[in-house]
This record gives sequence, C-alpha cells and structure tokens, in this order.
Amino acid sequence: MEKIGRPHHDFTEEWAYERWMFETHVVGRPGDPKRETPLKLTQALDKYRQTEVSQWWRIGMLESSQTVNLWTQGLLTDPDKTTVTLGYPPCYSAAVPLDPAATIALFGKSLDLCWLQSDNFSGRANPHTVSYHYEDGVMTYIAMTDPGEGQELIERKHMKVGKPVRDLPYSYPAFEAVMLIRDILMDVRNEDTPEYAMSAYHQGCWQSHHGYNEAFPSRSTMDAVMGMYPFFNCEKMGWPFKSTCDELPRPVGLELLVENPPDIFNWRWNALILGDNWSSKYTISPHEIHLEIEGMEIVPCTPEETARRIIRYGMDRYVFPDTFKQSKYIYGEEARVQHPTEYPLPAKTVVSHRDATEIIYKARKEHPEWMMEEV
Repeated sequence: MEKIGRPHHDFTEEWAYERWMFETHVVGRPGDPKRETPLKLTQALDKYRQTEVSQWWRIGMLESSQTVNLWTQGLLTDPDKTTVTLGYPPCYSAAVPLDPAATIALFGKSLDLCWLQSDNFSGRANPHTVSYHYEDGVMTYIAMTDPGEGQELIERKHMKVGKPVRDLPYSYPAFEAVMLIRDILMDVRNEDTPEYAMSAYHQGCWQSHHGYNEAFPSRSTMDAVMGMYPFFNCEKMGWPFKSTCDELPRPVGLELLVENPPDIFNWRWNALILGDNWSSKYTISPHEIHLEIEGMEIVPCTPEETARRIIRYGMDRYVFPDTFKQSKYIYGEEARVQHPTEYPLPAKTVVSHRDATEIIYKARKEHPEWMMEEV
C-alpha cells in the first residue's frame, strides 16, 4: 500500500469560516430539530457532495456562457434583471450587463481561469477541473474534465519537483502548491488551446468543502461574496496559513479589492457585479443532497448584516450585528425557494438593497413563525 505523508496544512481548520457547512457537520444548529445534532461528514458523503457541486459548476458555467452570448446578440428582453453565474469563483449571481465589465476590471481583457478540486480529508487533488477563457470580459471557451481524463491529468508530474499534480496540494504551502499546479495546467492549456497561449492564466485549488459551501449555501449573492473574504485574507483573520482557494497569480484589480476591510470589500464587490442591487442565488441542477442536508434559511440576512458579520481563527460561529435575527431552516425541495412561494426574496430575485432590507424586516415582523427562538 502506498504510504501517504501528512498534509502540509490541516485544511479542516478552514471549515469554521464555512458557516452553513460547519453548522451542518460540526457544531449543529441550536433550535433546529433536524440539525441540532450535527451530521457527521464521512468520506463517502463528502464524495457524493463533491460530485454534486462539480455538476452544479459545470451547468452554471454553460448557462452563464449561453446567457451572455444571447445578451451580446441583443436577444435578452430584460438584461438588467437577468443574472448569470460568475466564474471567479463560480458562485455569484451577477447582472448580465455588468458581468463583462467586472471581469475586465478585476482580471483584464484576455485571461484563463482554472479551478482544480482537492479532497477535504487527504488534501490530495481530485480529478475535477474546470477552466474557462474570457475575451473582452465574455466567456468564449469552457473546458471540463471527466473522471477518466481528470485522473490522467492529476498524474502529470512537475518537471522540477518531480511530484504529480495530485500530491502538490498537501506537499507544499498553499501558494507554492497552487503555483506549481499552475505550471502543469498552463502547459495543458497551451496544448489544448494554443490560440490562448499568450493570455494571462490564473489558477485556484479549492478544497471540496469550499465548493459545496460557497456554491449554493445561502439565499444571497452578498452572502457568497462575504464567504470568500476569509479565503483571500485568512492570515489577516488569524489563520496560521494561507488558503489554496485563491486565484494565482492574484490580478492587480482583485488584489486592490481584497485589501479592503471586510464590510467595504463586500459592498464594493457586490457593486461591481450587481450595481446597487441585491440578488438571490439559484440552482438549475438537482443539488438534492445539499438541499436535504444543509437546507436553506427562510429569511436571509440584510445586506448590512451580511457585510458586517465577522469570524476569526479560534471562533466556531460568525458574530453578526445586533439587528440580525436567525430564521428557521427548510430542507429538501422546499429549500429551493422558487416561484411560486410565500417565502421572501425567492431565487433569481434582483431588487435594490433598500427594497431587500425592507422585505427582510417585514418578513421577520409579520412571520414570527419563520424565526428561530433565541437561545
């Protein structure tokens, strides 16, 4: 049997800033009869969830590319109220007209983004990759690996260090590992699409829990944006190591954005992709395991509550502003929160921040049965 060394980092320490995932599998949800006792995250369950999220990302990227192409051809009837899934990382609902402009502002006009998944438990790379090319802010090419091709890919060895891709995430510090992975996968990009060989290339390596927490854990894009702040700034937040869930080399535009304090970071990133609007997320894939296990909050946080929540190393729960009221969770198909529904701000809603805040406060006041009892 092959001897596997100890990972360079214990990436389970990152779980705490994955709010919904950490509640579901580690600390539980006080007052929630379904998840008051946490559900143990076994390796088998983790594999199921990895596969589900990979499916979601693939479908989301294809839908995004098709929708933006329709917009560029003038075929969308209401583009300002139409949202697509961004690819950096692929978890936000962005307004179609702002998607290209935001991409250019953060990354430039011609670039490739590639994401490789690594395992929650071993830290080794999994055969799940997705990469896409942007030209003038518009996605023009998508490449994804199936398990067979992906397995072949992660067996490729780095010419200098002699280790295969699958071993790099747990063998080196986070940023070193990602840059070594980039060396190999950029060669793959140049082989498959030589016409893009002169474009910028940014590499990320997300632990599987990043994906199934940030992909579709919350009701709002602002929540997802705020969930990324600890990844980009985990050392500032007290973590003893950097996260591989980054985009390296980090583009200048993104670096300037990340240097902001958490609340300003949240508002500015949201403004880039949605203007003065709040949007609710959505999924067009089954996502059955996630919806049944993690569920969904009936009433989301207000924009200001999202921007001002905080977590630091050693804490097991986020601290919210005093105005925050925890709502109950719903599970299964009900957790999709799609039209028609009595719940506020269903999937694919785009409204102003002021309107979203008023709707949330109104729901809390008029429907106390939706709110969790204070513990």
